[in-house]
Amino acid sequence: MQPYIISELVRLFADMSFVVIALLVFGIVLIALEMITPERGRFGISGLFLVVVAFVLRMLAGGSPAMLFLLVAITFVIILAIFCVITISQKTAWIDAALGREELRNVPDGSQKRNNYGALLGQIGTTTSKLAPSGQMYLGDTTFFVTSDLGIIEHDKKVRVVEVRGEQIVVQEIE
Repeated sequence: MQPYIISELVRLFADMSFVVIALLVFGIVLIALEMITPERGRFGISGLFLVVVAFVLRMLAGGSPAMLFLLVAITFVIILAIFCVITISQKTAWIDAALGREELRNVPDGSQKRNNYGALLGQIGTTTSKLAPSGQMYLGDTTFFVTSDLGIIEHDKKVRVVEVRGEQIVVQEIE
C-alpha cells in the first residue's frame, strides 16, 4: 500500500484537465517573464492570477487539502528554480545572448560596443527631454536614456557624461 501523500500526488496529476495544465504552465511562464523583463508587475500579477485560477479549477474537480498543498508546493519549487536559473544566468550573461538583448550599440567615436557605455565618458550631448532626473540625450547619431547627476535638467541643454554604472549613463549640465 502506498503512503497517503504519494497516492494524492498520483491523483493530483492523473485527474488534472488540459485547461488546468495550460493555465498553470502559462501562469508560471508569465511569472518568469516578469523576473526577466519587469513590466511593472503586469506579467507577474497576470501569471499569479492564472496560477490561482488553475488551483481553484483543480480543487473544484475533486481535490483534497493534501492535493492543494502538493500543487502549491510544486508550483513554488518550479518558480524558485526558475528564479535561481535567471539569477545565475544574468551573472553569466548567457540569457542576454539567448534572448537577443546583447546588441551592438553605436558610440560617438564611430565604433560599436556591446552594452559598454564606458566609451561615452566625457562626451557632450544635448537633452531631448527634461531630465527629472531621468530622460533622453542625443549624442552623435544616437539617443541614449540618461540620468541627471544633480537634479532637473531642462530640454535642449548641453550635458556631459560624467559616470557610467553598467547600463546607466549619468550626465551633468554644462553651464
